[in-house]
Amino acid sequence: MARYGSVNEALMPASLAATVLEWPALVAFGIPEWPVYYLIPTQAPWLLMRAGLEPIAPWQVAYAFAASAIWLAVAGRLALGAYRRLGMG
Repeated sequence: MARYGSVNEALMPASLAATVLEWPALVAFGIPEWPVYYLIPTQAPWLLMRAGLEPIAPWQVAYAFAASAIWLAVAGRLALGAYRRLGMG
């Protein structure tokens, strides 16, 4: 019923996904911010955390809240679909 037969089979795809999702965190280490980061779901939370420490542009705050809401809706829809596909709902 699960997508992977064991935890070991899931580790490689999960580590690749985690690597991509954490690219926006590189800004904290002095790597310049690239516009492509705004397509990654974790960019919005990183912007909100950064806004707590330093001023950021108002459009970035608006983007962070809007993108967070959109990505949460997308993730919720995908989770609901997976839940129903497994015959649990």
